[in-house]
Amino acid sequence: MLTNVPGNRELSILTSFIRCQMLEEFYLSQNLLNGTLPASVGNLTTTLSKLDLSSNQIEGTIPLALSNLTKLIALKLSSNKIKGLIPPNIGQMHNLQVFLLDNNALEGPIPLSFYQL
Repeated sequence: MLTNVPGNRELSILTSFIRCQMLEEFYLSQNLLNGTLPASVGNLTTTLSKLDLSSNQIEGTIPLALSNLTKLIALKLSSNKIKGLIPPNIGQMHNLQVFLLDNNALEGPIPLSFYQL
């Protein structure tokens, strides 16, 4: 488990953990992380079950590659500056039980695949 990393503000830190094959829980909430979520976030280990990036300053859209994390049971992206649509392939994350997106600037309809969760 990795928890808060004080002093680091760049989202590029995520790419540093791609090779951590045993990483199961990744908590980086309330770190004032800024920038956009890189597509490489979808390349994090397939054993990852919890990803918490809430209460940061993440901008941009949710990358389609995020749905590659099919073992996730909890994804927390609330209280950021994320905009745009929820990715249409979000329904591929069949194990997802907690999906928090509140307090962002998302718009548009909820994808139909979401109802397959």
